Amino acid sequence: MKKLISKLSIFAALAAVGFAGSSCTTEPGGTTTNPPTNVMVNSLSSTSIGVKWTRASNDVTADTVWAISSVGDTSSLITTSTASSVILTNLASQKAYTITIRTSGGASAGMMWATADRYATVRLYETADPAPGHPSGLSLTPGAVVALSTAVTANQPLIDLSLASDVTVPVTFISLESAGVTGSGIPTGLRSVLIGDAAYIVRGGLDSDYYSGDLSTKFSANNTAQDFSGAAATTVVGGGDLIVLVKTSTGHYGRLAILRQADGNLYTTDGTGRHAIDVVVSLQSGGLTLPYASRGFRLPNSSVKQSNTNIIIAN
Repeated sequence: MKKLISKLSIFAALAAVGFAGSSCTTEPGGTTTNPPTNVMVNSLSSTSIGVKWTRASNDVTADTVWAISSVGDTSSLITTSTASSVILTNLASQKAYTITIRTSGGASAGMMWATADRYATVRLYETADPAPGHPSGLSLTPGAVVALSTAVTANQPLIDLSLASDVTVPVTFISLESAGVTGSGIPTGLRSVLIGDAAYIVRGGLDSDYYSGDLSTKFSANNTAQDFSGAAATTVVGGGDLIVLVKTSTGHYGRLAILRQADGNLYTTDGTGRHAIDVVVSLQSGGLTLPYASRGFRLPNSSVKQSNTNIIIAN
């Protein structure tokens, strides 16, 4: 079971690339100001990145946001903001950018970030649901994120996660499991996924899920399941979707937003007691090779389920 977090979260993978001119300077009118701090970013789509930062208390002029390509060319996007946030648009897919906030007081540390593909909502049904057209498996293939039936043998090599009926989980009896884990419906030796050390409840879902740290540090426990316990899956004050971090066997980082239902739960239940969840996926593009997305690591090839009890609620 994981620790859920309702928070202005933190994703995909940032690498500090150094400071650029961080000395204090003077605002118009003679007031000394400091460089901006606490830069956070969020991949909003395949062509856009959200950026937020903290201004110095006496920073009252427009800040300049630089997004410089770091894939061997000199293309850049420059915009200004009198607020402390901006959405960078018209960015290139499968390309990393070094994002820096520049003010009259100096510049923030440069942060490397990239866009990510956002997919339409899919519904997953628990593996105990035998109804036709009720898929339990999720394929996290860049460019082809779809729900698939775990009962169809031809689908099994394409499935990364399944919504497993799991009697070990209190109240809900379901968990999101990596392929190959007992109960996932997928044999070992095919695909396997790591699930982050914590899950987060985020008000506003993926669009509010900002990050200031490298995602590679968030998979230390080699988890292969995200339980939907009573505390994790039932009503949370203020609502919010459950954000689950994943890393595929090909090294792609992704975020799964388990959507909050109208009744306040993270799952639906039909008349027979079977559960389903609605999922929106944000996943790195297929051809992207970045410092925060190393390829080819060895995933645990084990049928033993390993879940977290780490659930965090913050804002």
